[in-house]
Amino acid sequence: MKKIATASFVMAAALLSTSFAFGQATVSGVRVTVPFSFTVNDHPMPAGNYLFTANLSDPVTITVQNGTDHKTIDMAVRDPNGLDKPTTLVFHQYDNEFFLSEISFESPSTAVSFPPAATEKRAKSRADEKDIRVTGSIE
Repeated sequence: MKKIATASFVMAAALLSTSFAFGQATVSGVRVTVPFSFTVNDHPMPAGNYLFTANLSDPVTITVQNGTDHKTIDMAVRDPNGLDKPTTLVFHQYDNEFFLSEISFESPSTAVSFPPAATEKRAKSRADEKDIRVTGSIE
């Protein structure tokens, strides 16, 4: 009887922790129209309508969808400075090149940022940086 109670307790704890982890892992999507081509973690993306969704497990992964084309980016990091911002994408601009730097998800209040990849570092060495903000809507 003791073994059954212990097994039941362990199973219930595992189920509870799994459901909690899944409940906290995914955030709402951000739907946004990006009016220029851009790069995220050395992946070039055309201008267009996008859906960004995040899995906040470790490591943080972002799925980027443009119609039927989608990419999964696993180099994002949680950004505690991005909390309490509206649903926004922040791009770094160097001349005519744009690099996705941050995504703020309004629901729940979460932000992720992308460390500069090699192509952004090269662009930064040639030009001054400007931040461009594109506001999205919650999906």
